[in-house]
Amino acid sequence: MPVFASVFSLLLIGDPLLVKSGDIYKDGVVSVEKKAAKEVTLKVLRADAKTVADALKEKLPGAEITVDGETVQIKGVAEKEVLEKASQIDVAPQFAMEMPEAGGSIRVGKTLEIPADSAAADESERFKARIVGVTKGKYPDVTLKLKVVGTAKSVDMQKKLKKVTYITARVALGQRNGMPDLGNPLTQSNLTGTYLKAGDEVLVHVSEIKGAVAPDNFVIDFVERQ
Repeated sequence: MPVFASVFSLLLIGDPLLVKSGDIYKDGVVSVEKKAAKEVTLKVLRADAKTVADALKEKLPGAEITVDGETVQIKGVAEKEVLEKASQIDVAPQFAMEMPEAGGSIRVGKTLEIPADSAAADESERFKARIVGVTKGKYPDVTLKLKVVGTAKSVDMQKKLKKVTYITARVALGQRNGMPDLGNPLTQSNLTGTYLKAGDEVLVHVSEIKGAVAPDNFVIDFVERQ
């Protein structure tokens, strides 16, 4: 089994500030702490407060928006308009998940290779996901944004995925002299990742990259189109 840090973060994508359900606005990335005729205070639950404020400024150019710790205050715009706009804004929340075994500090590395302690070959740790974004580097380097749509057979992996909706990670490749090696079995196996597009369903395994920071501390070391 891979050794994971005791606490790690995954940057997720596409979560609304508030979730609109009929005429009700439910907690999303933020919650409504206070509201009045032309004043709304939002408590940031799982994102960077400045990121939330900047996103609101784009949608509410006439508002006075300030940040105080984990709260964002919006003045000068009708409450209903603030809540409606907030329900239309998606930002990248950040979840902290408990993992077994402390791993120490980590920093991003340049390697594309599969981690030495990867359990990618363990079919019970693989799970289903849907491609929601593809960012290509120099061929065949590719970063995939995954939406978790299935669970793994492994109980440990189920726990790790419990609060995860989206994962952004590079696909592992074999290398030679610091460059991707097209003749490497790992590269040939994972070359599928280069040809994936949004909407494709895949079976994947994700491992930690020691010495890296979120969201680059994970690598997709197995990917197979379904």
